[in-house]
Amino acid sequence: MAENTEFQKLSIKELKAKYKTPFERIRHMSNGQIAIRVFAMFMFMATVSLGIYLVLFGMPIFGVPSHNRIVEAEISSPRLTENTVTVTDDEYIEYARNIVSYLNKSLFYEIEGDVGEPIVTIKYTDKKGNVTEVAANETVLFYEGETYPLAQKRIFVAVAEGVFFPDYVEWETIQEFIR
Repeated sequence: MAENTEFQKLSIKELKAKYKTPFERIRHMSNGQIAIRVFAMFMFMATVSLGIYLVLFGMPIFGVPSHNRIVEAEISSPRLTENTVTVTDDEYIEYARNIVSYLNKSLFYEIEGDVGEPIVTIKYTDKKGNVTEVAANETVLFYEGETYPLAQKRIFVAVAEGVFFPDYVEWETIQEFIR
């Protein structure tokens, strides 16, 4: 125990001189000191990982109800057809909800020029009757009355049209659209 208090009083230079390797220094640390260092390293790595994720994939949108709270999803794509697809089956509601995972807001790009009109719009109705509307075109997300640049451009529109409007989609066009 006396060695632990001595360890706490030493400066970093003195520690490095007395204990040559990191393993020797750790062996003389108290459990609390080890726990603090491990926690600090974990927090550092979590922050770096989050930063890398946000740079690569953008910020997910929040506020869309979970698929088990949604009773109906209405999907429209005026570019393809004036018809809307309304789904009430749990499987297709889950598809409609999971497609939103492609709609991440870019934190580092700004919208330039005209934002255009939405190509795909999904309206979710939850069990309480609240309606949440999410729409997007190739580069812009329309959500809660605001517009945001998309981090992953074109993917949402291609997937939504392919899943819910397969009879109207020209697949060669979708393949070119994604590239």
